Amino acid sequence: ELLCVVDSKEAYSYSLSKDDAPAFYQTCADEYAKIAEETKDPDVHAEMLHHQGKALRRCGQLERALACFQRLLAKRPRWHATYGQIAHMGTQGNASEEVKSEGEKAIRCLIEAILQDLYAVPLRVSLAALSRLRSYPEVGKALAADPASIKQLADVVALSALEGFDQFYEAFLALTSL
Repeated sequence: ELLCVVDSKEAYSYSLSKDDAPAFYQTCADEYAKIAEETKDPDVHAEMLHHQGKALRRCGQLERALACFQRLLAKRPRWHATYGQIAHMGTQGNASEEVKSEGEKAIRCLIEAILQDLYAVPLRVSLAALSRLRSYPEVGKALAADPASIKQLADVVALSALEGFDQFYEAFLALTSL
């Protein structure tokens, strides 16, 4: 039920103007923080930390978002979507050097997890990571030098085509640029 409310808020946010969105995301971040603090359910706590971090990222508070995501990863180190959010932050125009560095570490972690087990990372998260590879040229160069890795990443893109994911095209473009 709670995630339905979060998803509804996210869907609504896409209708907001660029001027109105930051205040909306700040309100969401505050609400999610309050829920995370008050709940005794560790799963709800983790979800709210993740969504708090996303809301903070979306309203431009990248350092606070990073701290939130790092708290979550300390409790749930295999939460791949959180690594994806950190990688996303590292590509944002207002990212500090620390956030960019943590973003690169996060994408390396995701790519490593994908290469170890194609099915370990949710497909949407894998595709999002692939679509961000062009923003991390050092990671891309290392991958381009390893044909076996490229083949495995191509398998991820092929799976997404079979599943009909909208992110297929971004991931395909990123992969072909390698």
